Amino acid sequence: MYMIGLGTIYLINAVLAGISIFKAQERDQPPALWAAKTFSVGGLAFDQLTQLPTKKEVEARLAKKGKRALKKK
Repeated sequence: MYMIGLGTIYLINAVLAGISIFKAQERDQPPALWAAKTFSVGGLAFDQLTQLPTKKEVEARLAKKGKRALKKK
């Protein structure tokens, strides 16, 4: 009985680990690290990864700050 529950948890973590590889690449993070972390810790690590900004969000923030900096001169 316990093996079914544990197997379910590992299955869910394995799926999240696979998804985390692509999410880590979007955020310019090491995919192997996040896959291992998500497989071992699960949804907590996956949530932590998805809280990080993507490359596009970082570029948008830098572009916005650059425009503000130009206005101040």
